[in-house]
Amino acid sequence: MSTKPESRRQRRIREKIESRFPGSRFIKIHVSDYQGEGEPDLIGCVRGMFCAFEVKEPDEPPRPLQTAVLKMWQRSGACVGVVETPDQAIALICAGLLKW
Repeated sequence: MSTKPESRRQRRIREKIESRFPGSRFIKIHVSDYQGEGEPDLIGCVRGMFCAFEVKEPDEPPRPLQTAVLKMWQRSGACVGVVETPDQAIALICAGLLKW
Protein backbone atom coordinates (compact mmCIF):
# COMPACT_ATOMS: atom_id res chain seq x y z
CA MET A 1 0.00 0.00 0.00
CA SER A 2 1.35 3.39 -0.99
CA THR A 3 2.19 5.89 1.72
CA LYS A 4 1.83 8.98 -0.49
CA PRO A 5 -1.28 10.99 0.47
CA GLU A 6 -2.23 11.64 -3.15
CA SER A 7 -1.93 7.95 -4.05
CA ARG A 8 -4.15 6.97 -1.12
CA ARG A 9 -6.64 9.68 -2.15
CA GLN A 10 -6.68 8.37 -5.74
CA ARG A 11 -7.29 4.81 -4.56
CA ARG A 12 -10.16 5.88 -2.28
CA ILE A 13 -11.79 7.83 -5.10
CA ARG A 14 -11.44 4.94 -7.56
CA GLU A 15 -12.79 2.40 -5.08
CA LYS A 16 -15.77 4.58 -4.13
CA ILE A 17 -16.70 5.20 -7.78
CA GLU A 18 -16.47 1.51 -8.63
CA SER A 19 -18.57 0.67 -5.57
CA ARG A 20 -21.22 3.31 -6.34
CA PHE A 21 -21.41 2.38 -10.03
CA PRO A 22 -21.06 -1.42 -10.33
CA GLY A 23 -19.48 -2.42 -13.62
CA SER A 24 -17.51 0.82 -13.93
CA ARG A 25 -13.78 0.62 -14.41
CA PHE A 26 -11.04 3.12 -13.55
CA ILE A 27 -7.28 2.96 -13.79
CA LYS A 28 -4.48 5.08 -12.38
CA ILE A 29 -2.30 6.76 -14.98
CA HIS A 30 1.44 6.86 -14.27
CA VAL A 31 3.67 9.34 -16.08
CA SER A 32 6.39 7.56 -18.04
CA ASP A 33 8.23 7.72 -21.34
CA TYR A 34 5.14 6.13 -22.89
CA GLN A 35 2.57 8.33 -21.16
CA GLY A 36 2.62 12.08 -21.66
CA GLU A 37 2.81 14.57 -18.84
CA GLY A 38 -0.39 16.30 -17.82
CA GLU A 39 -2.68 13.32 -18.35
CA PRO A 40 -5.37 12.92 -15.65
CA ASP A 41 -4.62 10.72 -12.65
CA LEU A 42 -7.69 8.53 -13.08
CA ILE A 43 -9.43 7.55 -16.29
CA GLY A 44 -12.34 5.23 -16.67
CA CYS A 45 -15.83 4.53 -17.87
CA VAL A 46 -19.18 4.67 -16.08
CA ARG A 47 -22.25 3.34 -17.94
CA GLY A 48 -20.60 4.06 -21.27
CA MET A 49 -19.43 7.57 -20.33
CA PHE A 50 -15.68 8.18 -20.40
CA CYS A 51 -14.33 10.02 -17.33
CA ALA A 52 -11.00 11.69 -16.60
CA PHE A 53 -10.15 13.09 -13.17
CA GLU A 54 -7.15 15.00 -11.88
CA VAL A 55 -6.82 14.21 -8.17
CA LYS A 56 -5.42 16.92 -5.92
CA GLU A 57 -4.83 17.49 -2.26
CA PRO A 58 -7.01 20.23 -0.72
CA ASP A 59 -6.08 23.73 -1.89
CA GLU A 60 -3.62 22.37 -4.46
CA PRO A 61 -4.48 23.79 -7.90
CA PRO A 62 -3.83 21.82 -11.08
CA ARG A 63 -0.83 22.79 -13.17
CA PRO A 64 -1.64 24.69 -16.40
CA LEU A 65 -0.72 21.64 -18.50
CA GLN A 66 -3.11 19.47 -16.45
CA THR A 67 -5.92 21.97 -17.00
CA ALA A 68 -5.20 22.10 -20.74
CA VAL A 69 -5.25 18.31 -21.02
CA LEU A 70 -8.53 18.06 -19.10
CA LYS A 71 -10.04 20.59 -21.51
CA MET A 72 -8.92 18.44 -24.46
CA TRP A 73 -10.63 15.42 -22.90
CA GLN A 74 -13.74 17.50 -22.23
CA ARG A 75 -13.89 18.67 -25.86
CA SER A 76 -13.84 15.03 -26.91
CA GLY A 77 -16.96 14.40 -24.81
CA ALA A 78 -15.47 13.09 -21.56
CA CYS A 79 -16.74 13.86 -18.08
CA VAL A 80 -13.76 15.64 -16.52
CA GLY A 81 -12.81 17.46 -13.34
CA VAL A 82 -10.32 18.23 -10.64
CA VAL A 83 -11.38 16.36 -7.50
CA GLU A 84 -10.25 16.07 -3.91
CA THR A 85 -12.84 13.61 -2.60
CA PRO A 86 -14.83 10.60 -3.76
CA ASP A 87 -18.05 12.59 -3.35
CA GLN A 88 -16.80 15.29 -5.75
CA ALA A 89 -16.00 12.67 -8.38
CA ILE A 90 -19.38 10.98 -7.93
CA ALA A 91 -21.19 14.34 -8.22
CA LEU A 92 -19.39 15.04 -11.52
CA ILE A 93 -20.29 11.58 -12.81
CA CYS A 94 -23.95 11.97 -11.82
CA ALA A 95 -24.13 15.38 -13.52
CA GLY A 96 -22.44 13.94 -16.60
CA LEU A 97 -24.84 11.00 -16.75
CA LEU A 98 -27.81 13.38 -16.64
CA LYS A 99 -26.46 15.21 -19.71
CA TRP A 100 -25.17 12.09 -21.42
